[in-house]
Amino acid sequence: MGDGVETFEDGSGVRLKGWRVQTCNGKGILKSDEVEEFERRLGSGHLPEMIHGHNTLVCTHEASGVKLCFDAFPALQGWLEEAAPPLDVAIAEEWKNSHDLEGVKVMRYDWTYTTCYHGSVDNSEAKVGAQWSETSDRIDRDRLSVHEPILFFDEVTLYESELDDNGVAQMSVKVRVMPSGWYVLMRFWLRVDGVLMRVRDTRFYCPFDCPPEAPPTLLREICYKEEALTGGAAAKFHGEALTNADIAQQLLPTKKLVTERLLTLVN
Repeated sequence: MGDGVETFEDGSGVRLKGWRVQTCNGKGILKSDEVEEFERRLGSGHLPEMIHGHNTLVCTHEASGVKLCFDAFPALQGWLEEAAPPLDVAIAEEWKNSHDLEGVKVMRYDWTYTTCYHGSVDNSEAKVGAQWSETSDRIDRDRLSVHEPILFFDEVTLYESELDDNGVAQMSVKVRVMPSGWYVLMRFWLRVDGVLMRVRDTRFYCPFDCPPEAPPTLLREICYKEEALTGGAAAKFHGEALTNADIAQQLLPTKKLVTERLLTLVN
């Protein structure tokens, strides 16, 4: 492949402009003994039923050694750190009043698996330190919308749950590499039927504007959206808006929007 792109023989990624972007994908969900190890390390026996614990995305700035990593274990750590109060599926008062609640299982933990995870910066083998700092800069959407070749694309699922048939919770990461830069969308999507729709998007954009040996230019945008699926708000969520997160997020009100820049510091 031209333009100085090295494509890995196994199709797992590319090396371009001083960056190595690589995924590990498609190895299936964790086996029972692996789930038990996750439970032990996390200190929780209430994990989602489908954990893709071998799936990863790693973006490495080779000159500095700084790595941006995405995988299931820290995403679930973020769920435990979030410690959101348990969501009541029977949230509607009329439902409560018309049903006998004796024997109904009450969850004492956040069974929606909502996480505050926004990717991990790994400085363990880096020549410099790196940390996020809030900025007024914004990801250039116009530049991202320019039609150009896709040198590498992959979608990596980290974990998912059907919430005991009450909806869906999914944590996934998409990456695409173009001649002008790379872009990552990490998304937590939650739909609790008749109760709540939630999308937490974390976007990363790295334009190839600097020499490979220079500190990386990298922006991270964190956007939280959600709305209760009750009353008048529920009317706009039907058809694909209930099953397609891309459509749903266009209809949801924004609750949080923060942009950060990755700062590199000399060790």
